[in-house]
Formats: sequence, structure tokens, C-alpha cells
Amino acid sequence: MADLPGSIGHLTVTGRGVLALADSNDVGEAPDQVTALATITFTPNLSGVDVLTSVADDMFIFPQTIKCTLNSDGRLVPPSDGVSADPDPGAPTEVQLIAPQQNSLNYTGWTWTAKFAPVAPQNWQTFQRSFTGAPGDDISLAQVITQNPVPGVLQALVYPVATTAEPFPNGYRVGVDLLLTPDNKLWRTTP
Repeated sequence: MADLPGSIGHLTVTGRGVLALADSNDVGEAPDQVTALATITFTPNLSGVDVLTSVADDMFIFPQTIKCTLNSDGRLVPPSDGVSADPDPGAPTEVQLIAPQQNSLNYTGWTWTAKFAPVAPQNWQTFQRSFTGAPGDDISLAQVITQNPVPGVLQALVYPVATTAEPFPNGYRVGVDLLLTPDNKLWRTTP
């Protein structure tokens, strides 16, 4: 395999998964943890676009679904062949994905969805979250994973970009359903 051209930027995804258990007879009184057994599948959401193009590189690109696993420490590891769940022994505990938000591509409005699924014998609830980012961004899965939106509650967006805003109590209202807070986070309000 060969790398994509350097003009096509990527983001780096990291994360660690553990199960929280009741305290055992180990030292200390805190709940115990064990490594989560999981696959994390990254799927590109191109929203009606069939293919990405990089005119500067004279290239059309078909982003693929990538199935990753967690290592013995619960850290995200890439697949050895770039797509399947077979972990790459000795690989760094991070995964590089094409960054959606870059001007070198024909379409920047797409996202990645990370689907988290247990591996037997564990049986926790499967769930998924979507995210986006720009070239060079470091994405922590802990930041991507938020609680399901609750009506009337603010939900954090991972990589916001705002160009105009109007003053609003505790921040700036952007559009109809977005709020930019003083800590430079963009929030979506849900009805």
C-alpha cells in the first residue's frame, strides 16, 4: 500500500475503552475497571456525494468503512490491512482518517460515524456518534461520545466553525439553534 498524497489532509483519532465494575477485594475502595472488548467501525457519511475528488492531485477517492479494535489496554488500534478488524500488532494507538473539512477536496460537508460494538463475551449497548474535523486535528473518542440529545438541553458539537454571531446571554446565538459560549464551544439547542 502507498499513502495518499500529502495535499489530502488527515485527522488522528484516539480513544480508550474500559468497563466499570464493582470494587473487588483488590487494594482500594474505588470501582474496578477492565478493558472493553470492542470493534469501532468508522463509516464515511458523504450525504449523496458518490466520490471525493482532489483536482490538484488528479485523483478521485472512495473513502472506505474502516473497522478497528481495542488493544489489551483498551486503546484504539488500526486494522493491519487498513479496513478489517484484524489489529495491526505494534501499531500506534491511533487511527488516521481523511479529514472532511479541507479545501483540497470537492466536498467538505461530510462526516465520519464511529459505531461502537461489544465483542463476546461482553454485551454492553451498541451505539454510534458522528464527527468531523480538519487536517491535523486530534480527535478523542471521549470527546465525540456525548449523551443522546435530551429535549431542551444543549449538546456539544465537536469541531465548530462560526463566522457571524449575535450577542446572547452566556454566549452568542449563531443561526436559529446554535450557541457559541465564552469557552469557544459551539452548542446546538434541541427543541
